[in-house]
Amino acid sequence: MSLVQLSPQQTKEALRVALKADVVAMVTGMPASGKSSIVKQLAEEEELLLIDLRLSQIQSFDLIGLPKVNDVELPDGSLTQVSTYVPMDVFPLETYTLPVNPKTGKQYKGALLFLDELNSADKYVQAASYRLLLDREVGNGLKLHPDCRIIAAGNRLADNAIVHKMGTAIRSRIIHIEMTVNRKEFLTYVEDQVSQGLWSPIVLAFLNFRPELINNFDPKKDVDTFASPRTYELLSKQLMNGLLDIGSEIYLPVILGTIGESAGSEFNAFLQIMNSLPSLQQIEIDPANTPLPSENGAKYALGAFLADKVNKNNVDKIVDYLERIPEKDLLVLAYRMILPRYPQIMTNKKVLNSLGAVRHKLSNQP
Repeated sequence: MSLVQLSPQQTKEALRVALKADVVAMVTGMPASGKSSIVKQLAEEEELLLIDLRLSQIQSFDLIGLPKVNDVELPDGSLTQVSTYVPMDVFPLETYTLPVNPKTGKQYKGALLFLDELNSADKYVQAASYRLLLDREVGNGLKLHPDCRIIAAGNRLADNAIVHKMGTAIRSRIIHIEMTVNRKEFLTYVEDQVSQGLWSPIVLAFLNFRPELINNFDPKKDVDTFASPRTYELLSKQLMNGLLDIGSEIYLPVILGTIGESAGSEFNAFLQIMNSLPSLQQIEIDPANTPLPSENGAKYALGAFLADKVNKNNVDKIVDYLERIPEKDLLVLAYRMILPRYPQIMTNKKVLNSLGAVRHKLSNQP
C-alpha cells in the first residue's frame, strides 16, 4: 500500500505540483480506475504534448537505444570504429521542436512522457528506466527536452493484475501516490460529460440510482470484467452508438460483458424500469394527470427516458410533467440529462420562472 491515498481530482492536483517541481510521480490504483484518464486530462490542461509509452509492451533496448557503429579518426589520422546507442524517436530530446497543439493552434508548452504500466514491465526494462527516471537521459547520455516531464502509473500488487515488484533502486527515484475511486467525484465527472453530450444520460441516471455500483472490483474474484469508471465509459460509448437498437437478445449479454454480471444485471433491470415509464404520448396529451413514477429507480430513469424524446413541439408538455416532481434534486438531474439534447429548454418561461435555486444549479454545471 502506498503512503498516500487520494481521490482522482486530488491525484491530479498532486501530479500538477510534481510537474512544476520537475519530479517523477507514480500513480498506482486498481485496474480500470481512471489513472490514464487523469494523466491525459492533466496534459491537456497544462498544454503538454502527451507521449504515452506502455512499458509492459517494450524491451530494454527501446529505452537504452539501438547500437550504431561510427567511424572515428584517431590522432595519428587512422580510422577506427566505435559503437554508440541511438535512442528511439519517441523521446523528445534537447533539440526537439515542440509541435503545434491542433486544439489551440499554439505550440505546446512542453511534453509529458507518460510511462504507463511501469510495474508491469519485466526487471530488465525497469532497470533500463533508471537513467531515464533519475538523469532524464536516453541513449548515449542524450538529454530529454528541458520542458519534458515524466509521470508513471501502474496497478497495485494486491489486485491480482500482471505486476512485478519494483526494486528499491527504482522505488526511491519516484514519488508514490495511490489513487482510489471516489463516487462523488466520478458522478460529477459523468454529469459534466453528459452536459457536453459526451456520455449517455442512461449511465448517469443509473449511477445516481445505484452509486454503490460505480466500482465493484474484487481481486479475489476471477471474472472477465467488472464495474469501474473505465467500463462505464465503454458502456456509454456503446449506448450512444445504438446498442439498445439492436434487440435485447444482443444488448443484454453485451452489457453483462462490459460492466460485469453483477452490475450488468442491475443495469438491465434499470432498462426494464425505463420501459415501464408512462409513454411520451400520455405525457403530451395530459401532463397534469399522467402518473409520476413512484419507485426510486423509475424516478432516476425519467430524465434519461425523456432526454431522447424532447423537441420544440412537446417541450412545454414535458416541462409541465417534470415540474410535478416533488424531489428537487431529481428535477435537477432530469434537466441536466435533457440539456445537452435540447439546450433550448432553459429558455422555457415555466422553467425560468419556477425553478429558483434549481435554475442556479443548472446554470453552474459541475
